[in-house]
Amino acid sequence: GATLRLASKVTVSTDYMRRLARPHGIDPVVVPIGVDTNRFVPSSRGAGPPWRLLHAASLNPVKDQPTLLEAFRHVLDRVRDVHLDIAGEDTLGGTIQHLSQRLGVDRHVTFHGVQPTEALVRMYQRAHLFVLSSRHEAGGVVVLEAAACGVPTVGTAVGHLADWTPDRAIT
Repeated sequence: GATLRLASKVTVSTDYMRRLARPHGIDPVVVPIGVDTNRFVPSSRGAGPPWRLLHAASLNPVKDQPTLLEAFRHVLDRVRDVHLDIAGEDTLGGTIQHLSQRLGVDRHVTFHGVQPTEALVRMYQRAHLFVLSSRHEAGGVVVLEAAACGVPTVGTAVGHLADWTPDRAIT
């Protein structure tokens, strides 16, 4: 609160964040973020099946991978030839990997850990769908990276996806 009162300007990256700030008496300036569209570019991915889903985020409570894996369990009940790639730092000590085993989805999920940008670009380029399970995102640069690579996103109504709903996103 003190930081906001002393600030001469407050910036956010999405209208979603602006809407969250307004009830606190702050009307921030929206300064959009972007991605390197010389690096994040579409590629001709193979037609499925197998269908490739991608989730890029650190494994932590805010990114809500338990919901992601539970939703993926429902997908697997209907579509067997699908694979979920998860890239990101594990801050939960293997909890999410154990959950994938308990849910019986572990043979269809690969945990890649932290990846360099070029490896992430290749993951986006082979994905058919990007999946975002976050409970909160200021913007979600991963959604922009997916879009730059021509990959649609299915996700929660946070960050860019909240801004884009209902005419450019379904959340």
